[in-house]
Amino acid sequence: MKPRLICFIFFLGLCCLAMATSADDGPWDLLLEKHDIRVYARPVPDSTLREYRAEILLDAGISCVSAVLDDIPAAVEWFPFCLSAGVIDDLPDGRKIIMNIADFPWPFQDRYAVFSSRKMADNSRKQIVVAFGIDDVSGARSIDDRADTRDMIRLPFMRGQWTLAAIDGEKTQVVYTICADAGGSIPLWLIKTFFEDTPYKTLENLRKMVKKPKYLDSVMPEQDRQEPGRF
Repeated sequence: MKPRLICFIFFLGLCCLAMATSADDGPWDLLLEKHDIRVYARPVPDSTLREYRAEILLDAGISCVSAVLDDIPAAVEWFPFCLSAGVIDDLPDGRKIIMNIADFPWPFQDRYAVFSSRKMADNSRKQIVVAFGIDDVSGARSIDDRADTRDMIRLPFMRGQWTLAAIDGEKTQVVYTICADAGGSIPLWLIKTFFEDTPYKTLENLRKMVKKPKYLDSVMPEQDRQEPGRF
């Protein structure tokens, strides 16, 4: 694989110890504000990890933004340096099992993530939440047999979410939170690139994706019009 810096993890997409955060987790520190995108970070209690939060107001309807997130294989078009992304399973409880593979610069081993994703809609609040993370199902190593993961390192921990809030028919507030352990031994400069740069670049590319004709006329599927739930 051609050496490139990795900035990935979707829905995901890319890399929260909880789907919903609380005041006990501490205040957010602003890391970056650029081109109407704000990126924040805060330490995770009792851990060396940091949680990241990125925000943007998109000139696109909520159904359009949701359609981009639903198009899992298209993650290679907007998650920087994502090599492949696909749905492995659709579970009866509404979860999808997704695998993402991404590049790390030589001489470091490439990484891959296997995680569950669940989308829930709250019509009363005009919100859609896509929660994702490694759980008991996606963490099963038997899933790895479905792809050639030799010479790659599996992410041992990842959890985050997308929150989409309809401002009106043509604007959507997007909040993306992510926390992950990339596994293995990684120098600090690569950790910074992997985590701190990824949220900004992901939202920057999402702003371009929602302008693509195939997403502009999207309508929220009926099965997504449910009461909100927890991951």
